[in-house]
Amino acid sequence: MRVMMRETLRGMSLLTPWVMIATVVLGCGGRNPAPNYRLDDIRLVESVTGQQWFRAAQSCAQGPYELEVPASGGRWGEEFRLALHTPRKISLHAVMLVDDREVEAADAVFDAGGRVNAKPDNARCIADARERLVLGRTGGGGGTGTPGTPGTPGTRLPPPPPPTTTAQLDLDTTVTTSSITVITFRIQDRPPGTPPPRIRIRLWSVEPNDLEGVLFGWIHLESHPNVSEAEYEAHLRWKVEERERERVRAEEEQRRADEEWRRKHPPRPAKPGAVVVVDVEAERARDAEREAARRRREAAAAERALRRKEFCAAHPGDRDCWGAGGLEVHLDLERHRRERADYCAAHAEDARCWTDAEWSRRRGVWRERAQAALAPPPPPSGPPPSPLAEQVPPRLSVHADWRPGYWQWTLGTWVWLAGMWRVPDEDIASEQTTTAPAAPPPVQAEVAPVAPVRTAVWIAGFWQWTGTSWMWIGGSWQLRPEPRVNWRAPEWRARGNVHVLIPGGWVRIGGGR
Repeated sequence: MRVMMRETLRGMSLLTPWVMIATVVLGCGGRNPAPNYRLDDIRLVESVTGQQWFRAAQSCAQGPYELEVPASGGRWGEEFRLALHTPRKISLHAVMLVDDREVEAADAVFDAGGRVNAKPDNARCIADARERLVLGRTGGGGGTGTPGTPGTPGTRLPPPPPPTTTAQLDLDTTVTTSSITVITFRIQDRPPGTPPPRIRIRLWSVEPNDLEGVLFGWIHLESHPNVSEAEYEAHLRWKVEERERERVRAEEEQRRADEEWRRKHPPRPAKPGAVVVVDVEAERARDAEREAARRRREAAAAERALRRKEFCAAHPGDRDCWGAGGLEVHLDLERHRRERADYCAAHAEDARCWTDAEWSRRRGVWRERAQAALAPPPPPSGPPPSPLAEQVPPRLSVHADWRPGYWQWTLGTWVWLAGMWRVPDEDIASEQTTTAPAAPPPVQAEVAPVAPVRTAVWIAGFWQWTGTSWMWIGGSWQLRPEPRVNWRAPEWRARGNVHVLIPGGWVRIGGGR
């Protein structure tokens, strides 16, 4: 036992200097860039450096809106987000621009939990199946606007100018506790000295959204290392060196594997003495014999054809030569074929002359035309123009609800759908619509402008009582909200000492409003 202890102490005394030297080397540096951290713990962390929230000035709107996010030009990267706080489902098309270049886009319906496969909750902001689709009149659903004023559909509008944030969005200072991210873009490893980019977010919707209580916000996050700059730079250099070492090791392993495979699979040596001798004269003789046999077969076939021709010429009634009926019927069929060929050459559009290939080609063209006619119109490639200013006309009934105007994508162009009053059926049945002390003036003569689309219906104007005077509501082009409906014009009916307005509306053929 004493001998074993002496040997152990002697070994420790020999190792102690080397342990001390290794401790000093590791304490002074070495390859580890961060001696106080594990390598897996060195990373970039994000922190929010700024955010702002906005709400739309109008509760029913479709944009376009634009937000500009200030960029800091952080060295280790920064992230930009479009956030949304909404109590209901809304449809949103959002685009993120970096120095006027589109980098990210989203087009979906969102609710409080994120993207959903559903329709937006915008029933109170769009025209329903019972409402008229007013085309070609500015100034809202009423007013003194004349038909055919600027904004008439049927002509493509130029691209709208870039919108401004302050004109359509108001800064909101309330605390937002819940939101979802619509789009995100990250700029990583920007070279030192590079100026910060210009970050803009443009958003809109094809149909107006119900934006009551909805907030749009931008969030800016910046990355920085969880250690000092020098330690993080050393860590990055170490990672580059480690990747290079891994590449060298992989190449060396592949080289050894290739050598081992070649050692186990040596190439097979060629058989000695393998000589191929070709007899040129014999090959030439065989070629000449094959050519002579081919010529003999062709001569025999020509001789048989000549004998058959002579036989058929001497036997005009032979069925095998001329078919059923003999030579006479054969010549008659040939004459009909020539006549048909001459007729089809002069009448190429006659369907009786079309070949199978022509029928197939024409069916393909017809199929393409049918698919083009039945295909849905292309979606808009950009946001709608800025909304037009509207003058709200007098209320049509006690419980009427005003639906503001908006842009509608129709037949490949933006069409202004003017605002209008929604009159409940109960108000009409109980005669709670507008009343006037006397009958309206005679109807004004109107000249309808050119129809914006083929299916549009012209709806004549009418007189509306403002409470103190009569106002003429100009006529407009409209679209039927559904098939088999006709427009019933508004009218004033005498009820004792007053006249009651019966608003116009679409009426189904056969009865039913």
